[in-house]
Amino acid sequence: MVSGWATAAVAANVAVDNRGETQCPSAALVDRAVAAHLGEAGTGEGWRIAYWASGDVLQLELRDQGGGLFLQRQVTGGAGDCQALADAIALIVDRFFAGLGWSAGRPLPVSDQTIVRAAPTPVVAGAPLVMSVEGGAGLWTRRQNVGTGVFGVRVARRSIEAALHVLGPGTQSRQDLSSGGQAVVSTWGLALSAALGGPVGPLRLHGGPVAVISREWAHSQNIPVTNDNTGTTLAVGLAAGGGWALSPHWRVAVEGWGSRTIAGDRFVITGLGPVLAPPRLQATAFAALAYAFSW
Repeated sequence: MVSGWATAAVAANVAVDNRGETQCPSAALVDRAVAAHLGEAGTGEGWRIAYWASGDVLQLELRDQGGGLFLQRQVTGGAGDCQALADAIALIVDRFFAGLGWSAGRPLPVSDQTIVRAAPTPVVAGAPLVMSVEGGAGLWTRRQNVGTGVFGVRVARRSIEAALHVLGPGTQSRQDLSSGGQAVVSTWGLALSAALGGPVGPLRLHGGPVAVISREWAHSQNIPVTNDNTGTTLAVGLAAGGGWALSPHWRVAVEGWGSRTIAGDRFVITGLGPVLAPPRLQATAFAALAYAFSW
């Protein structure tokens, strides 16, 4: 938990005071957002941002090195999106300095009698569309060899999320036949999910329905007459997961799915009947590294 003065925005020579130890956004998140907006601000020093929760809004103040109050705002909205709230605070401060003629790369202005102190006005934090690209590995029980790679794209706005993941490569599963041969199947998966999510402390958790479509290629071998064909299975169920932010853009994601097969092909070998039936229940769990960006 962050308390007192947090000074991570050293490059911008602006200190962040999280009064009341507000969890969303945290002082560290505001620090990074301010540094990202102001950049290297040279030798200016002593500016201080203070913010605290008051009901459903955040109260924001900007004071100079002498403690004089130069900016007051109320930040509302964000729908629990801590990054959006931190960006809104940083943008307000950025626009204040820009209004004094400051530009990135120059020292922050030193207050004097020529600076006009702004009157309080409410500011609404927008809800950006956030997209993340994910890559990792996990387990998928569709195959005998349950290890799988996972590659995906996730989009989120406020508390609503949608994701598409590819499970692969298609490690082969095998079934011995009574004739002494084998049936072999290779599988790739495509998962579509929707979820409701929100921040819980430092994490963002989500959950909702998922559909897993498996595209499979099968062939028989070591029997007098071999054959090959393709099939598709569909499983539906529930997904749940969460993510932990490493930085404004990078996060670690963990997710699990439980699904039931509702449609699918069984491969038939002439004279031997169906083989390699899709499992009735499937489970998937994976961890991934994600890069997120918003607009």
